[in-house]
Amino acid sequence: MINFTPEEIQKEIILRKQRKRIFLTFCLIFIAELSFSLVMLYFYYQTKANLGLAKAFKENLIAQENTKILKETKEEILKTNFLLKKIESFYQNRILLAKLLLEISKALPEGLKVSSLTYNSSAQMISLTGKAKTRELLLEFKRNLEKIPEFKEVNFPPLNWVKKENIKFLISLKINGNSKKQ
Repeated sequence: MINFTPEEIQKEIILRKQRKRIFLTFCLIFIAELSFSLVMLYFYYQTKANLGLAKAFKENLIAQENTKILKETKEEILKTNFLLKKIESFYQNRILLAKLLLEISKALPEGLKVSSLTYNSSAQMISLTGKAKTRELLLEFKRNLEKIPEFKEVNFPPLNWVKKENIKFLISLKINGNSKKQ
């Protein structure tokens, strides 16, 4: 094919084509760089959002663990308080046996021996068995026990009074609530 256009115009056409190619190449590079920047920006914000979610999830797990620890601690405190209340109740309701035994020993007249002593905590009773030389000593012991305010009942069965000498006796003492430590 024969070209009848002057050489200068042909050069100008070629130059325009080259400029178009260069412009299109720069546009393509610009669009590629812009797309790459947008993709990188998307990944940056996506990563930042995921880190925020991970941080919130971690804080939620820590809060749940703290709640669990607080619940366990509260349960332990409630158990300890329950045990302390039981101990306090025990000490408030306990009988001062040493004091009662001292009072009984003070009430014993000469010639009277106690051979056994039994304490029944549920019935709040003390039972004594022993031997008295005479009925008068046993009667004195009964009167002495009745004077002790810690006993609300002093029970001598009638069998104790049958013999006049060498009497084997049985005594039941009901403990008064005043002998509890306040």
